[in-house]
Amino acid sequence: MPHALSDHLWRYLADRYPGATISDFQFVISGWESDVYTFTFHLPTDAPKFLILRLSPGDGASKKLIREARGLRQLHQASYPVPAMLLHETDTSILGKPFTIMEKLEGRVLWPILAEAAPSQARHLLDRFGSLLARLHQLDWRPFSEHAVLYEANPTAILDELFASSRQLYTQFDVVGFLAIVDWLEIHKSDIAVQPAVVHLDFHANNVFLCNDDHLAVIDWTQITVSDYRADLSWTLMIMGDFGQPHWGERILQAYNLAAKNPVEKLD
Repeated sequence: MPHALSDHLWRYLADRYPGATISDFQFVISGWESDVYTFTFHLPTDAPKFLILRLSPGDGASKKLIREARGLRQLHQASYPVPAMLLHETDTSILGKPFTIMEKLEGRVLWPILAEAAPSQARHLLDRFGSLLARLHQLDWRPFSEHAVLYEANPTAILDELFASSRQLYTQFDVVGFLAIVDWLEIHKSDIAVQPAVVHLDFHANNVFLCNDDHLAVIDWTQITVSDYRADLSWTLMIMGDFGQPHWGERILQAYNLAAKNPVEKLD
């Protein structure tokens, strides 16, 4: 299969870039959201490029792919550290599934580095991590949303959409207990001063790369949207503090508060 896949990939790229060849095509990992391969891309007049191919299976794959591709372009324009997107395709006849081709980051994901780090190094990395999330939430969110006019006039509409999608999800999968939480939040939504922001919605240390040149870059933008910043921050603190270590979450929140233009309020 990998040989046939690499042949189809080469033909696709050669159609778009005359003289293009590929080498070192390798399978990396299969996840619930994508199958990942790496390869080297060669053009007659350019230096080789090290790229990632992500095949996206399942329902909604094309929608997620389009959202991520658009988001990556906008983030790149905003000088936020993300991998460069080369191509994306929703046509399943090309490689059998929708796919993206993007820059391969050279380095390691942050989670195992934190797990192995000395306490002083871990604190430094967690400070950078928290600041990076705050930086995301400080971007001008308006170019990232088709509903900017609505959200500016009525920011609470963001919560209405969040609650509606949560209610649909919990009802579909019959998740016991969570509908009562949505009911409570809807009753108390007038207590929340909504602050729209660009959000990742899965910002944790396995989606942040420490690159070989020591800069941090963020991957996996299939859920990028505009929502209240606390929807992003609270998920990060839960993942990093509960599945990681409690002091990770505490340090991240401290760094976030230090870097944020406005202090975090009503996070609970």
